[in-house]
Amino acid sequence: MEANNFALHFCVPTFMLQKSLLKHKIESIPEAIPYIINNYNVTDKIALKKLIHFRNQLQMAKLQQLN
Repeated sequence: MEANNFALHFCVPTFMLQKSLLKHKIESIPEAIPYIINNYNVTDKIALKKLIHFRNQLQMAKLQQLN
């Protein structure tokens, strides 16, 4: 599991993804997939996995703020 997370972060660094999505006002996974494929030179499968992982990280951070 940790190796998979590292690979996703290596291919599409989280801090770069966050900056890019904000800069280009991309708000949904379907919008973001082609952007990631083209800008990070990854497959659609990797782009989707990274976005799901990224979304889960954001949701966990929000939950932790509530506690």
